[in-house]
Amino acid sequence: AQYNAKGTFFVVGEHADKNPELILRMYEEGHELANHTYTHPFKVTVPQLMEEIKQTNDTIYSITGFAPTLFRPVEGQYTDAMIEAITKEGYMVVMWSWHQDTEDWKDPGVKKIVDKVLKGTKQGDVVLFHDGGGNRQQTVDALAKILPALQKEGYKFVTISELLEVKARNQKP
Repeated sequence: AQYNAKGTFFVVGEHADKNPELILRMYEEGHELANHTYTHPFKVTVPQLMEEIKQTNDTIYSITGFAPTLFRPVEGQYTDAMIEAITKEGYMVVMWSWHQDTEDWKDPGVKKIVDKVLKGTKQGDVVLFHDGGGNRQQTVDALAKILPALQKEGYKFVTISELLEVKARNQKP
């Protein structure tokens, strides 16, 4: 809120079930909620994946009344069959800017997270941070340095959907 920054949170459904008040708060504060499977499985069949996505959407909807349409695959791993099934159900698959994976889940230290983002940021980037998987204090501390630094450079922090809207408006017909 201090930096008027909005984010897109790719939610793991079982975490949402355990923390519904946090999911509701994200939604009510204007952040975008998206789908990141129910159990965060590393290997899954297409039918299993589609059930994971449905279960997470049902969970998010039961908390907020909002049904996400964006999906990010676990570890960015996917097959053509997965993409076909996901898009057939009306979801958009979203990734991050490949040079902007902070790998903050590895606890690399605040300085490494800050340096990774500030040295590589370009207009339109999607920077990947993690809010689960243990103590995220390094991520929180890094964001306290990253957000004001980028704001001084004129960057605005928007959701994925807002970013896609801007890109669509700027493309020639």
